[in-house]
Amino acid sequence: MEIHKRSVEATKQRILDSARVLFAEHGINGVSIRKIAKHAETSHSLIIRYFGSNADLATEVLKIEVEKFSSIAKPTAGKKNSEILGSIREVLLHYLTDPDARITMKMIVRAEIDGMNPELLLSKCSERPTSKLAEYMRINQIGTQLPDPDLISVVIMGAMFSLNVLSTWLFSAIGLTSDEKRYEEVVDILVDIIARSAGISGDIVSQIK
Repeated sequence: MEIHKRSVEATKQRILDSARVLFAEHGINGVSIRKIAKHAETSHSLIIRYFGSNADLATEVLKIEVEKFSSIAKPTAGKKNSEILGSIREVLLHYLTDPDARITMKMIVRAEIDGMNPELLLSKCSERPTSKLAEYMRINQIGTQLPDPDLISVVIMGAMFSLNVLSTWLFSAIGLTSDEKRYEEVVDILVDIIARSAGISGDIVSQIK
């Protein structure tokens, strides 16, 4: 009985893994259950039995990916700014260079394009990365001459998703190659924007690298 249960769970996980890769690459509407079955080396009927329709499977995968993306550590006021910004830098660089993290972001973009409204699948107890970033900037701001933290966080996260999905096109458009060194330089620019928007002066980027 226990062996059968482990086998079922392993098959389900294989289906989910295959689905996320294919959905991220081809979009939700561009992938059939049969294509997922072939990739996962299982049967079409078994996927339907475990997950229902293609839309049900896509929703299940997307819930996992959205929660995964929302698990970015929340900056706290008790740490030094250099430590918080260093952590933010690591997270941003991770999502631009780690293959698995890139699939997560591409999956979310594809789902949005296909009308699945991924933002609605985030559980109520989870905070969005955009709001976490805005909160950090708002904590440090003094005065009213600095830009709106909410808008800055939207710009930062928008840049991240665009770079994740369109990096090759964006870099080549101005004659650059999209290698990891370039990603680091881009992330440093984003961190500098975050620091300045939080009212932190000085060359903070050089302190956290």
